[in-house]
Amino acid sequence: MWLQRDLSMIGRVLLSKADGISRFVYPTLSLSVHQNTCKEINKILINFVWKNKRHHLKKEILAGSRAEGGVELLDFGDLNYTFKIKWIKECLKAPNSLWYFIPVNVFEKMGGLQFLLLCDYNVTKLPQKLAKFHQQTLTAAKLCFVHNFSPHKTIIWNNEYITRQNKSLYLQKWMDKNIIYLSDIQSETGQLLSYEEFLKSQLFPVTFKEFQAVTNAVPSGILQLSKCYYEHQTPKKLEFTFCIQGIDIKNKRCSNKHIRKYFWTLPHKFVINNKIREVHFKILHNIYPTNSYISHFVNISTACEFCKSEEEDIKHLFFECCHTKLFWRKMELYFANKTTHTIKLELKAIILDYMNNNQEIQYIVNLFILIVKFHIHKSKFSKTLPSFESFNIEVDNYVKSIRLQNKKSQLTIRLYEEIFN
Repeated sequence: MWLQRDLSMIGRVLLSKADGISRFVYPTLSLSVHQNTCKEINKILINFVWKNKRHHLKKEILAGSRAEGGVELLDFGDLNYTFKIKWIKECLKAPNSLWYFIPVNVFEKMGGLQFLLLCDYNVTKLPQKLAKFHQQTLTAAKLCFVHNFSPHKTIIWNNEYITRQNKSLYLQKWMDKNIIYLSDIQSETGQLLSYEEFLKSQLFPVTFKEFQAVTNAVPSGILQLSKCYYEHQTPKKLEFTFCIQGIDIKNKRCSNKHIRKYFWTLPHKFVINNKIREVHFKILHNIYPTNSYISHFVNISTACEFCKSEEEDIKHLFFECCHTKLFWRKMELYFANKTTHTIKLELKAIILDYMNNNQEIQYIVNLFILIVKFHIHKSKFSKTLPSFESFNIEVDNYVKSIRLQNKKSQLTIRLYEEIFN
């Protein structure tokens, strides 16, 4: 039904969230969602965005933020994991809540949820059997939490590498005696303590069988790494720090990435409809449907719709064609007559953005360029030549339509009236 309507790509992405993903939110909050189900939902949503036609951009690009050249299409797999992380957050904040009474008691058998998240666990090897929902929440946490491995700070319990019969270990009475790290059962040289040395240092009774079960579970690889330390270091006190994508951002303010973000976010600085933004988006991603691009999929002529002589690619259609070049020259003269500023519109300014020391002129010129590109787009598909007179009428109608909308529209109206009236 929705595909029969003339929606922009941005509109279809918004609709995929409002009318698509919203239907799956409630069950996702309380149930485990299989990966195949997530893939099937993503397939339905992406096909809807591309109107069940050929996909011209990768899903990862569409899912990126506007600053990264995407349209913020949601990946249902990521959304599912986000809900699971949210569940962990709420459970940690209110462990005594009635809603979390059962899972809290289950996790207590492995040291509690807060301790378990610090362990280098594998959900399939945990000593307690968990519901699929809780397994998926722990998997989501493992994907986000960064474990900085250090042999002498390795936690023994719930460790996927320290196993007995392919199951991780957890002994509450050892935890009660503050035996947490591998270094707690090692000598200063990195060797495992003998049974007698352990009893003497820890001062609590434990059977030889139990002690041997723990020490035999420690893999030789971790022990060899421990021996590489010349000086034994006492581990720091256990701290709970759960960083999502723990990245310390210390980039330079004017990096290439920062500059690139400006181009992607340009159309979102103005009060314009999504059809105009979509044209700019497709030009930047080099997927605008010129005759040259369409000819890769359909047997059509690559000749320009305007001049009928040159091959129609993005560069030619929006800048090099004699008809569009004439249009840009008229726009330069229009600004020269209406203002005291002289502008020069080159290919970079038209495809990416126009730069000027005067911020107000830069703002209004970039707005005009976006509207002109949409005018050229409409002219191409209506099989008419770009007309500067028609463009002027479109701009006047645009300014009238955005009055009293928001601060961005007020800025546009003020600059337009100061410069051109």
